[in-house]
Amino acid sequence: MPLAIILRTSGTTNIFRDFIVNILASKNIDTALLCSGFFQESFRGSAYHASLENRLAAKCATSGVNLTTVGIHNHTWLRSYREFRNNMLSAGVKINCFRKINLRWHAKIFIAKTDGIPCAGIIGSSNITRNAFSVGKNFNNECDVFLWSENSPLSSIIEDFFSRDNGDIIIRAPYLPEENDNLSLGDLLLNVENEVMSSGIVPL
Repeated sequence: MPLAIILRTSGTTNIFRDFIVNILASKNIDTALLCSGFFQESFRGSAYHASLENRLAAKCATSGVNLTTVGIHNHTWLRSYREFRNNMLSAGVKINCFRKINLRWHAKIFIAKTDGIPCAGIIGSSNITRNAFSVGKNFNNECDVFLWSENSPLSSIIEDFFSRDNGDIIIRAPYLPEENDNLSLGDLLLNVENEVMSSGIVPL
């Protein structure tokens, strides 16, 4: 079970975005969890819509994935998060959105599952905002850890992301259960998901 650590150093490509969108578009997963401190959707009149980034909403609607989101960091971003939820619902996405009771949510997590078993995940620094989730000259130097099961039907899709020469700094390593309380990757990601869902969240 491999992992990859990526430091984004270019605005021309976005592995974080492409990894998430392509996995959500896959028929090989049925549920996913996406956590962010910020979901940028018409934030303060901005034209940027995260739901339209790389056709995120359309691809989720087509795949039929059940998506759960958790956020956000502060009250300023509450309207934007609601706009994201509403636009995803309008596009036909099966989505349930939650927020931290006192807001102040900052963890960035993505977990994709098939039949209740995690097959891929991300834990890192990237939010669902234009500078982290899009491409262009104004981009954030983010660092994210990608984990996946090599036996997953997604493995060929995922390996393609890390074979590209896009200028980002990529470190590859195996996932070692013995260094993680003897937890399998699936069990580790399930523990993360359980921590998220029991952390004092309420429907948006």
